[in-house]
Amino acid sequence: MVESLVPNRERLAIVIDTLGEPFFHDAMIEYLSELFGGLKGLSLLYHKSAQPEILVNQVLDENVQEIYLSGLYILDPLNNVTRDNLSA
Repeated sequence: MVESLVPNRERLAIVIDTLGEPFFHDAMIEYLSELFGGLKGLSLLYHKSAQPEILVNQVLDENVQEIYLSGLYILDPLNNVTRDNLSA
């Protein structure tokens, strides 16, 4: 892959350029995967008073994702910390 020949700082600059774009999370997970050797990623967007949105899912199978979003997220410590720290 040509991207692997690009120095890490330049690849990170490319990711930073995607900030605010819909594909930022995909770009960040791809960068981290290349940096740390084949990681799989999961990116969630938590809300104060709604279920989280799964932005990138390379980890959970569809059944687990459905169970999580149907209410299991209420027990997720990251969800609870985020809800406690988000302003209304």
